[in-house]
Amino acid sequence: MSSCTCEKLAFDQEVNQLLRRNYFLNAIEGGIYIGGMAFISADVILPPFAKQLGASEIIVSLMPILLRVGFLIPPLFTLPWILRMRHMKPFVNMTGLLQRCPLLIAGLMLIYAYPYYPRLTLIVAILSPFISGIFGGLSFSAWMELVSRIIPPQRRASCWALRALCTGIIGLGAGKITQEILRLIPGVKGYGCLFLIATAFVFLSYILFLMIREPSQLPPAEPALPSITSVFDLCRQLPDFLRAHPDYTRFLLSRVVGCGIFLMLPFFSLFALHETGRPPEFLGILVMWQMAGTIVGNLSAAYLGDRFGGKLLLILARILYIGGFLPLFFWHSEAIFAGAFFMSGLATNLDQVGDKTMGIELIPVAQRVILITISTVFIMPAMIAGSLGSVLIRYMHRHIFPDGLDPFLVALAISLTCLVISGLILLSIPEPRRNAASSHRSA
Repeated sequence: MSSCTCEKLAFDQEVNQLLRRNYFLNAIEGGIYIGGMAFISADVILPPFAKQLGASEIIVSLMPILLRVGFLIPPLFTLPWILRMRHMKPFVNMTGLLQRCPLLIAGLMLIYAYPYYPRLTLIVAILSPFISGIFGGLSFSAWMELVSRIIPPQRRASCWALRALCTGIIGLGAGKITQEILRLIPGVKGYGCLFLIATAFVFLSYILFLMIREPSQLPPAEPALPSITSVFDLCRQLPDFLRAHPDYTRFLLSRVVGCGIFLMLPFFSLFALHETGRPPEFLGILVMWQMAGTIVGNLSAAYLGDRFGGKLLLILARILYIGGFLPLFFWHSEAIFAGAFFMSGLATNLDQVGDKTMGIELIPVAQRVILITISTVFIMPAMIAGSLGSVLIRYMHRHIFPDGLDPFLVALAISLTCLVISGLILLSIPEPRRNAASSHRSA
C-alpha cells in the first residue's frame, strides 16, 4: 500500500470520527451567525437605515454588498500565506473574533453617541459591515478549506442547508423582534438596538465555532501548485487557471452574470415601503417572510442537494427568483411584496447551497484555495457594478427619462434578464457529481 493511500485512509478515518460533531457545530454556528445578522439584514434593513441616517443614494445602493465586498477583498492578498498553512483553524479563530467587534462598536455609538457626534456615528455604522467583512475575508479561503476538510462531499449540501435552516428559524424571530423594536423605539436608537442584538448572536456563534475540531491529519499530498507569492502572481496566472478548468470558468461566468440581481436589491425594501405606505416596522414583517422562504428553501436544498448535486439547486433558484419578482410589474399590494420576499428567501438560499456545493466539487482539491480566491477577481467588481448601476438608473430617470418606468422596475427587468442568462450558462455545465460517478464506474 502506497504512502499516499495510507495518508488518505488516516485522514478519512479522522474526518469520519469527528464528522457528527463538526457537521452539527458547523451548521448551527453558521445558522446562529447568519440568523443574528438578519436583525441588520443587508438586503432589507440596512438600505432604509442608511437613508434614515441621511446617507446619499450611492451609499444606500452599496449597503447590500458592503459585508460581501469586505469578505472578497482580503483573500486576494492573503492567498500566498494561506497556501503555506498546514492547519486552517487557528487563523480563522483569530480573525473571527475581530470580525464581530465592529458591530458592537456601531451599536453602542448609535445608541449613545449619535446625538453628540451624528456624522462620526453615520460613518462608523455604515462602515461596520464592511470592516467586519474585511476581518472575515482575511481567513475566508482558509475557512472554505477548513469546511472542505471536515465535511465530506456527500454531506456538504445537507450541512449548508441545515445551516441555512437554522438561519431561517432564528430569522423568523428576528423579523418579529425587529418589527416591535422599530415600533417601540423608532429612529436611530431602534437601529442601534438591532445592531447590539445581532452582536450577541454573532458572539454566540463564535463560541460554538471554537468547539469545531480540525483533523490533525493533513489531506493527502497533492501535486505541487504554481508558485504564487502576491496578488500580481495570481492575476498573471489567471488565464492559465481558467483555461485549465473550463467548467469552473463557465460556472464563474454564470455567477458574474447573476450579480445583475444587485441592480434591484438596494432599493427593494425602500420600494416596498413607498408603494405600500407602511412605516419602517413593516420591514420586520418582510424579514419574517424572507426567513420563512429560507426555511422552505433549505429543507428542499438538503434533500435535493445531497441526492442530485448543486446544479439543480442553482437552476431552481433562478426560476424561483423570476417567478417571485415578475408580479411586481403589475401589482404592489402587501401580499405581493410578502410573496416576493418569501420567494427571494427561498431562491437565495437554494442559490447559496447550490453555489457552495457545486463550486467546491468543480475545483480539483490541489487548487481549491486558489480557484476560490480567483473568483474574487470577478465577483467583487460585478457586485459593485450592479449596485452602482441601480444609482445610474435612478439618475437617468430623474434627469433624462422622468416620465419613464419606475427606476426600480427598470432595474428589476435588467436583473431578471441577467438571471435568465446566468441559468442558460449553468445548463451548459455538466453536474460534477454525475461526472465523478461516471469516472468511478469507468475505473
